[in-house]
Amino acid sequence: MSEADTHVTATLLPQSKVAVFSKDKDTLESARSISDDWRFARVSVQVEEGDVHTATQAYSEFKSPDVLIIQTDTIDAAFVPKLEALAAHCDEGTEAIIIGPDNDVNLYRKLIDMGVRDYLVRPVASEVMAEVIAKTLIDQHGVMGSRLVAFIGAKGGVGTSAVARNVGMALSNDLGQKTMLVDASGGWSTHPVGLGFEPSTTYKEAAKAADNHDEDSLARMLFKVNEQFMTLATGGDVMLEPIIKAPQMETLLEMLMVKYPGVIADVSATSPELRKLILSRANDIVLVSNARCPVLDWREVWLWRLRIFAAVRMKRFHCF
Repeated sequence: MSEADTHVTATLLPQSKVAVFSKDKDTLESARSISDDWRFARVSVQVEEGDVHTATQAYSEFKSPDVLIIQTDTIDAAFVPKLEALAAHCDEGTEAIIIGPDNDVNLYRKLIDMGVRDYLVRPVASEVMAEVIAKTLIDQHGVMGSRLVAFIGAKGGVGTSAVARNVGMALSNDLGQKTMLVDASGGWSTHPVGLGFEPSTTYKEAAKAADNHDEDSLARMLFKVNEQFMTLATGGDVMLEPIIKAPQMETLLEMLMVKYPGVIADVSATSPELRKLILSRANDIVLVSNARCPVLDWREVWLWRLRIFAAVRMKRFHCF
């Protein structure tokens, strides 16, 4: 894979399914290790010990995946009918990749003419397999962005930050989705206490790392809540000073959303400038209230809807 292709695939891949059938131990291990690649957070990778016959049996009963990888020890005259039988049971749009024993240009051309997406020669390193799958999925589905969910309180003290943390826990624990929590409150943040960490950075430092595309520095600014849940360990910001400008926050969010399918932004105690930016970029907006808050009156709810609509156009809106 060329350097240009590698650059194109350095993004979070769309939600999809990949299946690998092989009897080779090294190939099976390479396929299983793909799940550790951050790009595959939304990709379900099924690894089975088997061959083209095993795959044909499986997809005669079940829906075929987006990408199907088959390894074979021999590619002879009998293999082509087996491949055609498999194709008859696959859904339209399934891309097939064959792993074979020989580096044969004529064989490669023959398989491509049959509709096979790619042909790889064993042994196949995990990074090579990951790049081929990534390129295939992007060609199939394009690059699909992550979801940014903004949490805002109807007033102070209604538990917006607690709800944001709990939603992050649910997404990571119950759904197994990689999730990032960003608190735009700066030094006013309560998440260090709620999640049990010491603030180790400021928004100015995080924005500088994002501006320089310094992924290593930004990674050191994250606190790991659990295997799938991370938060930007801010909170060391000076309370009475502005945090960062809106363009800097946008650059930081874009960098985080490349790697995390779900990004939760707590805007309960941030500046109007940052609140407007985050709400305008959000896929979903959650308005948090409580039983004594007058916003539960339907007229006040609609007043809030109109306020948010004026700033961010129409978004999916939820009221807690």
